[in-house]
Parts: sequence; structure tokens; C-alpha cells
Amino acid sequence: MSLIRARRALHSLVWVVPVFVFLFVLSILIGASPFTGGGRGAGGGGMGGPGEARFARIDGQDIPQRQFEESLERLRDQMTRFSGGPVQMAQLAESPRFAYEQLLNEYAEAAAARSIGINVSSAEADSAARDRIESILKERGEGLTASELQDTRHMMMAAVDTETERRQLAGTQLRSKLEADARPVEVQVAHVLVKTETRTPEAALKLGTDIARQARAGADFAKLAAQHSEDAGSKAGGGVAGWASAMPPTAADPKKPKKPDEATSFVPEFTAAALRLRPGQVSDPVKSKFGYHVIKVLQERNYEPTDAESKKDPKKRTEAIDSYKRTLANQVAQGLVEQFRQQIKVEASSPWLRAYLAEQKLNLTPVFPGDEIKPLPPAEVAKLTPVIADYEAARKANGREIDEAFTFRLAQLYTRAGQHQQAFDLLDRVVKKRPNGELAFALGATLEKLNKKTEALAAYEKALEQSYSNPELVGRIGDRFKALGRTDLMKKAQAKQGQQLAQRAAEQQKQQAEFQRMMLEQQAKAARERAAAAPAGNAPAPGGIVPPPPAGAVPGAIVVPPQPAGAVPGAIVVPPQPAGAVPGGLVPPQPAAEAPAGGTIPPAPKPPSAPPPAAVPAPGATPPAPAAAPAGAAKSATPPGPPASGR
Repeated sequence: MSLIRARRALHSLVWVVPVFVFLFVLSILIGASPFTGGGRGAGGGGMGGPGEARFARIDGQDIPQRQFEESLERLRDQMTRFSGGPVQMAQLAESPRFAYEQLLNEYAEAAAARSIGINVSSAEADSAARDRIESILKERGEGLTASELQDTRHMMMAAVDTETERRQLAGTQLRSKLEADARPVEVQVAHVLVKTETRTPEAALKLGTDIARQARAGADFAKLAAQHSEDAGSKAGGGVAGWASAMPPTAADPKKPKKPDEATSFVPEFTAAALRLRPGQVSDPVKSKFGYHVIKVLQERNYEPTDAESKKDPKKRTEAIDSYKRTLANQVAQGLVEQFRQQIKVEASSPWLRAYLAEQKLNLTPVFPGDEIKPLPPAEVAKLTPVIADYEAARKANGREIDEAFTFRLAQLYTRAGQHQQAFDLLDRVVKKRPNGELAFALGATLEKLNKKTEALAAYEKALEQSYSNPELVGRIGDRFKALGRTDLMKKAQAKQGQQLAQRAAEQQKQQAEFQRMMLEQQAKAARERAAAAPAGNAPAPGGIVPPPPAGAVPGAIVVPPQPAGAVPGAIVVPPQPAGAVPGGLVPPQPAAEAPAGGTIPPAPKPPSAPPPAAVPAPGATPPAPAAAPAGAAKSATPPGPPASGR
């Protein structure tokens, strides 16, 4: 029984348990990502029957369309709950992509785990699911009778997808094992790069495998690099690429020459493979976007923290080294997963997925909300045309991912292709069926491109009327009114934007106060439990006392921590999102910063001017261990080559 089916069958099961029990179950099922679609009866997410539609075939396993659609629905449920209000169309338009990428990442994590000897059985997966369910029931099941708890337990277990649970548990065990095995070292590496630009991937892999075989048989690695390597930056030097570290430098100072023993930034796959080798060992061909690398570790050295505090304080030094080991484990995990992502074979059955995969090959520059959509050059339009045709086929197939948000996205592609009439026809049909501020705004922008000023103004007025809790959109509508010479409407939009901003600040302040209250209640509850468990006459356990409020605080008032300079009073402080993040939406997987061979890592592109709200975690994702790189440290990655920057 799948999660979504469990929710849809709610009305038919009321007679089984009291209503309040069922609502309790529902709240847990919606919020607990491991209990995914497919259910135990679905055979772990496989095809349920000969007539069932297939979404894709990933690594030889059929993925039914319903599994993808249920993942998408769970993701959108999370977006709605985390946003605290209406989810913006730009966010919803990206949700199918995130649902697919999360599914692909799970398979890559499971493959990476198998590569280091981790094989999660169905029994382990079921046991992990039962443990999590018991933890949830213990935390949130107060007030239920034994019979009601048992009914709830059975219903939650029925919604568990064992295969999904196995993949997620494999990802958790992958990071745990890598951290346990991590050695705090940095390694000097040499490599041979075999590019895939001038030969097929199969031919490149075959050549790389032969080079690795020769190196392991005792051939001179420097000669192999001189003969075969296509990395101009290291070929002449016997393939020596520098020192690989889990904490590479952030950037090179062009005014200072690089020291030979300073660490170098590499792509994650390269770093992951290098840090798992011992001196003298040679890797199998490692796939990256540059081609296949055959890596040899020349020597290693113990990692030593370079900050002043760690040099003076032994405790700080130990903490820094432990932090390095965690970072190293994350680096290796990231590299392994990325390597297997590139190796995963995906056969698209869904028209939407075929279109999405074709679009990915175009590497289109992302369009942020508020950006003007400019037509592409003719050569790029020619490449985009078949992609649009695939998306139109998906629209006619009418899967769960085909909705107003899909229309919004497809209209953007029509605009980028300069096909404004097609964009208008698509948007106009949807706007007439369902009033929506963002769709009406997109319609107005399309009408402007068709030189229909009067109709565009009417569309923008509708957009203003239909914009709820979206001050950013209201601000853009005001800008269009100003550009079209309607200052009266611009002032109306400005007034509405001010009201919405004030309402948002009040809601955020209320949420923050509620969060603070819940935290204090949890602290007090934990203190009572520790006090009850302590032997008679003993003092409460350390940390069991809630600290007193600061001087001057009103008795019983909630203490709100100070906000950084420039923050809206009472607003929730949100960390900056990486470039490319959809405001208020999920943060897509971020590509590592690139640099030309032998060059420095370019600065990260600036994010959109408006600060995005908090990001939503992808459902079912296994949160990685906290990376302990110092502030400003770069994640990775330049192609292996001459030293790129100092440590």
C-alpha cells in the first residue's frame, strides 16, 4: 500500500480506528520521508503489472511512473509545509527535476556503497524502518492507547518501500564507514588523463584500463604520462598534478608563486579516488567530466592544521584533525557518488524525462524569477526546438508532473526560442482556467513582446489582484506598471507590497517565537526526565537546568537571540543560498567551481539580488555529516593540472 494511496483511502478506513488516530497517522506519514511510495506490497518500487506505465529504467531496474509521481507529490507536500504559504510557480516548475535528481542520487549512493563492500539487506532495511517508526511513536504518540499505537504501527510499516529504504540506508552507511576508515592525510598524485572528446567513452575507458594495467605491472608512470596523458598542465612533468587534500585552498593569489607542497583543488571524483589510495597504488580509470583519469599516489603526509589556535592548543589541534577526517569522508563520499552518477545508465520512458534529459545537454543558462527572458541565438534555438516538441508530447501524455507549473516552464522555453505567440497561446488557456498571479504576470510579459500594451496592462492588473503573500512578484508588477507609464497602478502595487512585507515580518516573528517556546519546552522536559532518572539525593545532570534569562528580561518572556545587522526586525535569518537556487525553493545540486587547467578557481557567481527564503530539503535524502572546512573554503574543483592555488 503506497503512501499516496494510504492518504487517498483515508475516508474508507475511518471505521477501523478513531478519527484522531488516523489524523495522527496521516501527519506522521506526510512528514516521514522514508515511508515512500510503492509500499511493501509494491515489491520495492518495481513494476506492479504488465499494464503499468514505466517512468524510466535506471541501472537495469524498472521505475514505474507512479513511483516518480508519488515522489513528486511528497516533495511538493514538503515545499508547501516549509514555505508557510503559497508555493511560487517558479519553485513548483522545478520540482519534477528535483524529484528525479533525488531518485538518481539514491541509486548512485547505493552503487557507491556497494563499491566499498556495503550491501544492505531487506531485513536491515525493515529493521531500520521499524526503529524509526518506534522513535516517532515514542515522540508523538502520547495519549494513544496500546491498540491505537499498534494500528498506527501497522499502517506506517505498510507504507514503507523496502527498496527505497535500502538505498537510503546504504547512503547513511557509506558515510559512516568512510568516516570510520578515514586517515588524516594528504597525498601527492600523478595522473594520466584520457579525454573522451576525441574518442568514444568506451575507447577511452579501454585505453585507461590498459594504462592502469601497465602501471601496476611496473611500467614507468612518468613515461606513460608523457606518452598518453592529454592534460597539458601535468604531462611534461611526468603526470605530477600536486597534493590532494580534503581541505584544498579557496583560491590562489596570482601575486604569489605557488609552493610545491601546497594542496591543489581537483574535481570531487579525482579527490575521492586519490585520498583512498596508499603510496605506490594505482587507481582504476576514474570518470570525470574531463575524461578518464588513471591516478598514482607518489607519497603521503599527515594533515596538519595551519591556523594559529590549533598550533598553540593541543586540544584545538585534535579537534581540527577530527574535523578534517569528517571532511575527508564527505569528500570521498561526494566523489564516489558523483562518479557513479555519471556511470548510471538511464533509459527514459516518460516523455517528460526524455525532454528533461535532452534539455540538460543544452546547458542553458538558468532564468531566475524577475529576470528578463531573452531569445537565444538561432543556432541554440535549433537545438531547443526538438526539446520543446518532447515537452509538448509530455503535455499531451498528461502525467502528474504536467500542471500549471509545467505550463509556466514550457512557456519560458517558447519565449527563449522567440516563439512568443506559442507562449501566449499556452499561457492564455491556463490563465482562463485557473487564476494565478505568476501565470498572469508571465502572460503580461508575453503580450509586451507581442507589442500589445493595453492587453499587457490588463494582464498585469489581474496579476496584482491574484498575487497573495508574494511581495517579490508584486514588486515586479509595479516595475512593469512604471515602465508602461501607469504610475497610479505602480503606487497601488507599492502599497500592496508594503502590506505583504509587513505581514510576512509579523508571521516570521510569530513563527520564531513559537519555535523558541517549543525549544524551551523540550529543554524543560529533558531536564525533568534526567532529574527523574537520577538517583535520589544527586544533583540534576549537567545541562538539565534551563539558563536564566538575561538581565532586564521580562519574567516569563521568550528570549529572542539578537539578529545580524540589517536584518528585518523579528524576521527569521536565513543563510545565503548558492547561486542558481530557486528563491524559496529547493537548492539544486551545486556543481563544483571550475577552472581551466593550471588556472585559478573563478569566484562564485553572485546570487539574485533578492535574498531567497530557506531551502527545502529533498525528501528521503540522507543528510551528510557536517563539513568542517574553515569559513570560505571551496568545495572543489579544478581539472587536475599544475598547482592552482595555495593553501
